[in-house]
Amino acid sequence: MTGLVLPPVRFARPADAAAIANIYSATLGAGYLSPAEASASLRDRDPRTAWFVAETDDQVVAAANALWLDRGELVHAAPPGFEGVGTELLQLAPGVRRFGLLENVAVIPAYRSHGFAAALTEARLEWLRGQEVEFVYTFAWHTPEGIPALPTLERAGFRAVEELPDFYLEDGLRNGYACPWHGARCRCSALLCVRELLTIGAAG
Repeated sequence: MTGLVLPPVRFARPADAAAIANIYSATLGAGYLSPAEASASLRDRDPRTAWFVAETDDQVVAAANALWLDRGELVHAAPPGFEGVGTELLQLAPGVRRFGLLENVAVIPAYRSHGFAAALTEARLEWLRGQEVEFVYTFAWHTPEGIPALPTLERAGFRAVEELPDFYLEDGLRNGYACPWHGARCRCSALLCVRELLTIGAAG
């Protein structure tokens, strides 16, 4: 990211819940996140989870979240039907104690290609470093039009590990959100991407 001036990012506040829900649903699919769900997550302030937003002209235009897990929790935290991903991560990082997950990042279409996704990615990685996370993973959405998150992730030091077919299908059917391309029966795959964050054993 050297030489690139990124937009400012801040921690999200409960008052941002409606804006975050709207951006997520518009970007990731109708019903992906409701204002009530966003409000509950921001209000509860789980210390293992962080939400970030970027704004311009007093408008929230991008949002993202992240969380971290202890090694023993990793398999159980995998999306429905993909518990094997947790096992694979344990094999990729055998000495790691804390794993970080970059969850969703969403940017209003008019503000894409302005560095907001990169800024939100860097902010989340910095927060995870502060939580003594050693290894980070994320799932890059492979839509029929490509993998829009991949260039940002590669610039942030991630490498692709595996393509996961129909990754969002079961979760979408259970939770009722609709893929912009396939509706409720999402056939999109996801690309599992990983990177080391701290030298194993250096934290603590």
